[in-house]
Amino acid sequence: MEYKTSGWLLYPNKKYLTFKDDFAVGKLKLIGTRDLHFYAPDEIKRIRVVRRADGYYAQFCINVERKEEPISTGKAIGIDVGLNHFYTDSDGETVANPRYLRKSKKALKRLQKRVSREEERLW
Repeated sequence: MEYKTSGWLLYPNKKYLTFKDDFAVGKLKLIGTRDLHFYAPDEIKRIRVVRRADGYYAQFCINVERKEEPISTGKAIGIDVGLNHFYTDSDGETVANPRYLRKSKKALKRLQKRVSREEERLW
């Protein structure tokens, strides 16, 4: 369920959220790591309510001007992406390839063996 700039009410203490239409959730208690006290209610452009297996979640889309000044160091670097190394830069530094697929396959194979042995014991 997605609400634009209307159809919802944020309490003055910004810890609860209710909806003006007949949405069956009722009053949502907001728990999270982000503090909404920094943002005015008119900065909230969209609220999306998502239902997961462990409950309802509210996602806030906030209109904020992001001002970040790029700092030029005057240094240029080249990066070469390869198979043996994740990347090699023009200074000669290399980063090892993490090989997530191989590690995951190996772990999956080990766990499947364990499940297979458990099934043999049950029969």
